[in-house]
Amino acid sequence: MNSTRKTSGAKPAGGKGAAPKTTRAKAATPAPSLAPTPEERWKMISDAAYYIAEKRGFLGGDPAQDWLEAERQIDERMKKD
Repeated sequence: MNSTRKTSGAKPAGGKGAAPKTTRAKAATPAPSLAPTPEERWKMISDAAYYIAEKRGFLGGDPAQDWLEAERQIDERMKKD
Protein backbone atom coordinates (compact mmCIF):
# COMPACT_ATOMS: atom_id res chain seq x y z
CA MET A 1 0.00 0.00 0.00
CA ASN A 2 1.39 3.34 -1.03
CA SER A 3 0.44 6.22 1.26
CA THR A 4 1.98 9.03 -0.74
CA ARG A 5 -0.24 11.93 -1.42
CA LYS A 6 -0.56 13.56 -4.77
CA THR A 7 -0.65 17.32 -4.90
CA SER A 8 -2.18 19.44 -7.57
CA GLY A 9 1.03 21.32 -8.07
CA ALA A 10 -0.54 24.61 -6.96
CA LYS A 11 1.66 26.70 -4.79
CA PRO A 12 0.36 27.79 -1.40
CA ALA A 13 -1.02 31.30 -1.14
CA GLY A 14 1.56 33.83 -0.15
CA GLY A 15 4.39 31.55 -1.12
CA LYS A 16 6.98 32.15 -3.77
CA GLY A 17 5.33 32.74 -7.11
CA ALA A 18 1.95 33.51 -5.59
CA ALA A 19 -0.10 36.30 -7.12
CA PRO A 20 0.52 39.62 -5.39
CA LYS A 21 -2.15 40.62 -2.92
CA THR A 22 -4.01 43.76 -3.74
CA THR A 23 -4.78 46.08 -0.91
CA ARG A 24 -8.02 47.91 -0.80
CA ALA A 25 -8.20 51.42 0.48
CA LYS A 26 -10.17 51.43 3.70
CA ALA A 27 -13.33 53.44 3.56
CA ALA A 28 -12.88 56.65 5.44
CA THR A 29 -14.82 56.59 8.66
CA PRO A 30 -16.90 59.73 8.82
CA ALA A 31 -16.03 62.03 11.67
CA PRO A 32 -18.62 61.94 14.41
CA SER A 33 -21.06 64.78 14.23
CA LEU A 34 -20.44 67.42 16.85
CA ALA A 35 -23.97 68.75 16.57
CA PRO A 36 -26.20 67.62 19.42
CA THR A 37 -29.17 65.39 18.77
CA PRO A 38 -32.59 67.03 19.06
CA GLU A 39 -32.97 65.40 22.48
CA GLU A 40 -29.58 66.74 23.65
CA ARG A 41 -30.40 70.22 22.37
CA TRP A 42 -33.76 70.16 24.16
CA LYS A 43 -32.03 69.15 27.41
CA MET A 44 -29.45 71.93 27.02
CA ILE A 45 -32.20 74.51 26.47
CA SER A 46 -34.24 73.13 29.36
CA ASP A 47 -31.27 73.39 31.73
CA ALA A 48 -30.41 76.90 30.54
CA ALA A 49 -34.03 78.06 30.97
CA TYR A 50 -34.01 76.68 34.52
CA TYR A 51 -30.84 78.61 35.36
CA ILE A 52 -32.29 81.80 33.89
CA ALA A 53 -35.33 81.45 36.18
CA GLU A 54 -33.12 80.49 39.12
CA LYS A 55 -30.97 83.59 38.60
CA ARG A 56 -33.97 85.83 39.24
CA GLY A 57 -35.07 83.72 42.23
CA PHE A 58 -37.96 82.08 40.31
CA LEU A 59 -39.94 85.26 40.91
CA GLY A 60 -41.85 86.93 38.11
CA GLY A 61 -40.78 86.37 34.57
CA ASP A 62 -42.32 84.17 31.94
CA PRO A 63 -41.29 80.54 31.43
CA ALA A 64 -41.85 80.88 27.68
CA GLN A 65 -39.54 83.89 27.55
CA ASP A 66 -36.98 82.00 29.65
CA TRP A 67 -37.15 79.17 27.13
CA LEU A 68 -36.72 81.49 24.15
CA GLU A 69 -33.77 83.24 25.79
CA ALA A 70 -32.18 79.89 26.65
CA GLU A 71 -32.72 78.70 23.08
CA ARG A 72 -31.03 81.85 21.77
CA GLN A 73 -28.08 81.35 24.13
CA ILE A 74 -27.63 77.70 23.20
CA ASP A 75 -27.91 78.37 19.47
CA GLU A 76 -25.36 81.20 19.77
CA ARG A 77 -22.98 78.94 21.68
CA MET A 78 -23.37 76.21 19.05
CA LYS A 79 -22.39 78.65 16.28
CA LYS A 80 -19.11 79.41 18.05
CA ASP A 81 -18.13 75.74 18.40
